[in-house]
Amino acid sequence: MSKRHVFWEMMEGNVPMPPAEKTLGCELIEAIPDSGQITLEFMAKPEFCNVLGNIGGGFLAAMLDEVTSLAPATTYQHGEFGPTLELKVNFIRACKPGKLRGIGRTIHRTSSVAFVEGELRDANEAIVATASATLRIIRQE
Repeated sequence: MSKRHVFWEMMEGNVPMPPAEKTLGCELIEAIPDSGQITLEFMAKPEFCNVLGNIGGGFLAAMLDEVTSLAPATTYQHGEFGPTLELKVNFIRACKPGKLRGIGRTIHRTSSVAFVEGELRDANEAIVATASATLRIIRQE
């Protein structure tokens, strides 16, 4: 069995992405090993819109959950995972369908917890939403 973390196998396309990430149109742009940072792109689909024609907040929150939960994954050892304990989202402006860029930064990480910030930007680089998250680092064999 490989001692490489499944995150890297998934990012390289050797392991299929989970259905939720496929639904959100998630694509890896950049993940540097041991950096605690990640850049993802999402496709905000018309099916995600509310009655006003804007992407619903729940979909934006789900995208930010992906960004914040995957940023510290660049630092994980084999068997480590970081389920989200808390996610706080700030909705900055209305968002129309299209590509969104998600950037996640691990602010601080210990062996048991990670504090992460994330943001979503539209095609014009305007910030659509931001988040802060706390993840519990667990180890499974």
